[in-house]
Amino acid sequence: MELEHEHLTMLTFYHDLGNVVYYGGIEDQQSLLRDMVILNPQWLIDVFKQVITILDPAKRDGIVSAAWNTLEKDGILEDRLIQHMWQGFSEKKEALVELMAKFDLICEAPVEQLQQEQQDGVHTEVSNETEKVLQKRYYVPSRLTSPCPPEEIAQIKSMTDFYVDFRGFLPDGLFHRLMARAVRWMGERDGEPVNLFHRHISLMVDGVHHALIEMLPPCEANIKVIVYQGAVAGSDHDGDNHKPPAPSAVKEQTDGAINKYAPSLLESL
Repeated sequence: MELEHEHLTMLTFYHDLGNVVYYGGIEDQQSLLRDMVILNPQWLIDVFKQVITILDPAKRDGIVSAAWNTLEKDGILEDRLIQHMWQGFSEKKEALVELMAKFDLICEAPVEQLQQEQQDGVHTEVSNETEKVLQKRYYVPSRLTSPCPPEEIAQIKSMTDFYVDFRGFLPDGLFHRLMARAVRWMGERDGEPVNLFHRHISLMVDGVHHALIEMLPPCEANIKVIVYQGAVAGSDHDGDNHKPPAPSAVKEQTDGAINKYAPSLLESL
């Protein structure tokens, strides 16, 4: 046990110096990162770049062209594309995916959304094993290009809004990390869906209230949070949209997605 402690201390020391990359000191004993030491940090950057940077269309392999299009259009990374990009070190794929998630570069997308697309006719005949692979996919916040739909904003009739002021410094990367953490936060609660768009996060606060989180232009360095009451499911009218949100819903959004994650993100910069 003492030798193990010394080993961990040494790895943590060299990690802090930037000579190696090691995140095995975390509490989760089942984490794949406990047995992974990266001696060349630049190698790790090159691996991640394959996912988060735009590739020349001429260099994309036609075998997974549909998966490339999904990544470019929707910011969604399919597991089969990861296997294709990282085929030279596929045995480390799961650990590298876990590491990207730890850095908030990606976050796992809910399977239900994929199933809905299949029902809409997007899915083609595949074997059971292939389908299991296709079920796994990830949001890549930095690759999101689709704007927030006008109808998403048009449904807001009465709202309470507030701003998180970053005092002149709000890089895109920080908001991308907030996106990833918002998806996890909702998954930890009730598994309510989160819709991600370019510079926008749309989510459910509770069964009635919605929140729209927007990163304002860089020169403003603010995040705007709109909390509003949506129409009740099964109702033929949108009268509830005109009601102001309950104060408790606004407080929950402040205490949850903003107070829980924004400060920790700033500390990690």
